[in-house]
Amino acid sequence: RDGADEADEAATAAGAEAGAPRLEAELAIARVRVAAGFELHGARGRLVRDAGVAALRARLRGRVNGPEGSLGRLIFGARRGERPRLGLRSADAGRLLADLGLTDGASGGRLHLRTRLPRDSGAPVRGVAEIEGLTVSPDALLGRVAAEAGRDPDGGIAFDRVRVPFTYAGGALSVDRALAVGPSLGVTAEGDYDLAAGALAFRGVLTPAYAINGLLNRTPVLGALLGGEGQGLLSLTFTVEGPPEAPEIRVNPFSILTPGVFRDLLTPPARRREAPARAED
Repeated sequence: RDGADEADEAATAAGAEAGAPRLEAELAIARVRVAAGFELHGARGRLVRDAGVAALRARLRGRVNGPEGSLGRLIFGARRGERPRLGLRSADAGRLLADLGLTDGASGGRLHLRTRLPRDSGAPVRGVAEIEGLTVSPDALLGRVAAEAGRDPDGGIAFDRVRVPFTYAGGALSVDRALAVGPSLGVTAEGDYDLAAGALAFRGVLTPAYAINGLLNRTPVLGALLGGEGQGLLSLTFTVEGPPEAPEIRVNPFSILTPGVFRDLLTPPARRREAPARAED
């Protein structure tokens, strides 16, 4: 079963009578299926139910998608009347992303993912993934986009901060206003990764020399005119469509002289899936 199903049961258990005593338990589970394509192996941790409070907390640490996978830590919380919370942490974001089959061209980084699980196990799951200190290789998709824009990513691209708001539904991962910023490059992007069909449909903005080019974004009004955080005075628009291993990458060289507020007009919209209905609040 998916983590959402088990979360529903845990939330129900957390809704026990308020006079229940405190419960603590050490956990050792051979395999936890969090979601399709995501399992935690050899998981160990702790479960706590507070006395007199309809609340349940659990922490698990294990290997992602196999005994040799990266270490991941799950944090779960449920309280009566609220949707369960689920978090994922890793001290090696690049390896975890590779273990999940999302990319094999990143290294390092500290990951913190957080989401609230829907009450209906079939409803979309929305959340935010944040990474500090990620390096992307020249062979990774983002490295190829930079190369297509005439930026040599030799040695990799270092990002100080990555923030990806996401929705997972129907075998597809949708991203809105994703952001990655580092001294040499700033990127914003939106689009879909259809995991079932193996197809990408993204568009975004690439800002070279972001440490200098993005300085004006710190000015509230001027920053908004330039496109906001992750963009700058001189930026290039791009689109990515097709299979992840060999997508079609297009960069518009004329967009570098276009003010941020007009860049969207020069970038064709990504061929996105129909937006799923919003999850229950």
